[in-house]
Amino acid sequence: LILDKRNGVFSLTYGENTILANAHSEAKVNGEIICSDEFKSHTVTKENEKILFTHENHPNFGGKMIQSFRFTDGYVLTDVTITHSESITTNYICPMAIYPNSLHIENGLFLQMPYDNDAWVEPKWIAEEELAHTTNGYEVGAYINQKTGAGLVLGAVEHDNWKNGVEINGEDGKCMGLAVYSG
Repeated sequence: LILDKRNGVFSLTYGENTILANAHSEAKVNGEIICSDEFKSHTVTKENEKILFTHENHPNFGGKMIQSFRFTDGYVLTDVTITHSESITTNYICPMAIYPNSLHIENGLFLQMPYDNDAWVEPKWIAEEELAHTTNGYEVGAYINQKTGAGLVLGAVEHDNWKNGVEINGEDGKCMGLAVYSG
């Protein structure tokens, strides 16, 4: 995990390989999207087994965005907390969003999962070269290298109150972004 305190973004590496670069978190607060890389100051602290990446001084939002990272048994758990001195509303929180050209997985293959109550829709794999628009998977998804199987398995650990999704944005057979969100 590499946390960029200058820009409010994070990267994940495995060994010598960069898996994703310059990912950010975002949330819709009172109807407006705020992103971790829009805040002006970023600090890193440790709390028990968690690494906290706190973002403050947003140009349009007076609160804080706090990303939490925890490494457990070969995987990363991450979440986002939004704080403000006044009452706020949200219906979208995304602990990991990836901009175009930030996902370093060649020959990508996206696993699109249906909602768990969709008995008429089957999970399917979509090759990167077939990506032409935004595609959603629900609760869990994956983006892997077609040849090696190396990549990311993404999803929600908790989903008592909100639905969760994995969204991939495709254009002309290229992955233009990926987001893991609740809403």
